[in-house]
Amino acid sequence: MTNPVATAVSPSAQPGCWAARPADCTAAFTVRNLGLRTVTGKIPVTVAELTVGPGGHPARLHAELDVRGMDTGSRRRDRDLRRPRFLGPASGRS
Repeated sequence: MTNPVATAVSPSAQPGCWAARPADCTAAFTVRNLGLRTVTGKIPVTVAELTVGPGGHPARLHAELDVRGMDTGSRRRDRDLRRPRFLGPASGRS
C-alpha cells in the first residue's frame, strides 16, 4: 500500500502543523470486492491535521472521516457498509 499523503507533500514544505479545510477534502479508497472487481469510493473528511517534520516530509497525519457520507456509487452497498458489522466500534473484535 502506498501513502499518497507522503507523495502529495512537497519536500520543501515548511515544518509545522497544518490543518486541512474539511470542505475541500475527501478520502478516496479502492478495494477488491471478493477478488472479482474493484470498488472505488470516497468519504468526507471532518478533521485533518498534518505534521511536517524538519526535513519537510510528513511526520504524522491525523484524520477523522464521516462514514455517513460514504459514496461508492451504490446506495445499497453504502447502506450495508455503514452497518456496525463493517464500520462499528473495534472493541470486542478479534
